[in-house]
Amino acid sequence: MSTPTPPGPPFGAPSDSPSEPPAGPKPGLSHLAPSGARPGPPSFALRWERREPPLPAAAVLAVGDTVPALAAATRDRLLGGARLAVLADDGPLQDDGPPADTLAPPAAVAVPGASGVPAAGDMPAAARTPAPVGRPDGGGPPAPPGPRALPAAPPLLLVLGAEEDLPWADGARYLGLDAGLLVPTTARPGPAPALWRRALGAAEGRLCVLVPGHALVADPPPPATPAALEPYTGRTAR
Repeated sequence: MSTPTPPGPPFGAPSDSPSEPPAGPKPGLSHLAPSGARPGPPSFALRWERREPPLPAAAVLAVGDTVPALAAATRDRLLGGARLAVLADDGPLQDDGPPADTLAPPAAVAVPGASGVPAAGDMPAAARTPAPVGRPDGGGPPAPPGPRALPAAPPLLLVLGAEEDLPWADGARYLGLDAGLLVPTTARPGPAPALWRRALGAAEGRLCVLVPGHALVADPPPPATPAALEPYTGRTAR
């Protein structure tokens, strides 16, 4: 779903281990899938400004080793009656679960160069569209030639819901909505949030997330169930 970018304030350390072919999605949660569009690089550099007062929280994001704790907290909130939607990306972790035959995964695009540190030419790097991932049992259509979906990205978990229902875990980050863009509640992306939503290629009605080091565009996920979070509660990033 997201991919590490040039140095900036990271949410999780990118993996330096060799790339592994990722496996299919776990059932019950929305996972990232390739997008048909490849937005070009914006003609302006990203900068982050401190925001006061903070935005109301509309989501919480965990990356890397923070994912299991947030998954457990999300499961507990769901068991308590909260209504939450969850978007997950396993990154390089091995998936032992069965394929989600009935789940229509949302489209997404991973965008490098979103850390606020300009790439060559003083602008963020162009967006990369990951290729489809085949099913873990070898079934389904084979992935076309080219890069596999986010092989070096750390796993992440994005939980959306009402502010009073959102879970929390140490190391996670609350996100709020600014001009249709989910950003850290205490930060404002310059030159303008609306410009970044367009630069990331987010169509009307799609989620668009921009945080230091990561950016993603995805269809809104459906409400999650407690059982769907179980596979994530004991996992750690490599």
